Amino acid sequence: MAGQAQTPKATRLTADQPAALYAIPGGARSGSAWVDYRDAFLGSPAAVQIEAIRRGAPAGNLLGAAEALRLPRERVYELVGLSVSTAKRKVAGNEVLDPLVTERLVRLGGIEKLAEETFGDPALAAEWLQAVNVGLGGVAPLSLLDTEIGCREVSRVLHAIAYGGAA
Repeated sequence: MAGQAQTPKATRLTADQPAALYAIPGGARSGSAWVDYRDAFLGSPAAVQIEAIRRGAPAGNLLGAAEALRLPRERVYELVGLSVSTAKRKVAGNEVLDPLVTERLVRLGGIEKLAEETFGDPALAAEWLQAVNVGLGGVAPLSLLDTEIGCREVSRVLHAIAYGGAA
């Protein structure tokens, strides 16, 4: 397989893979490339996830996440704690995100995937994340995803929906 490019689609990361093997060509500028990256990351063992976070994700994943979540780019930048100017510079320069921002981005991806699995449709998941939710105190789930505690609460409500419990 020498010379063949590998993509993370339907694969898992492994500890011995160099970053280039799980980085999305072009920095994951499309929603589908972000979903491939997200799924490869989430399907990997914890030790590999930690190493991937420490290495940093391609900044283009910000654009892919915005597309997949059907959000303005600036909203994703805000959720991961980046200013618009810093995010634009990192994306334009095809830079790698720092570990803190990478961790926030993949945490957002984990909630996105859980919502997709719960509702069975990416569009419904994105819509639910943006709608006011009584079980979350009358705010949209998306508004809580900038914190770990907020992600846990959104996850709790998604699990309640999926398994018939009280939200």
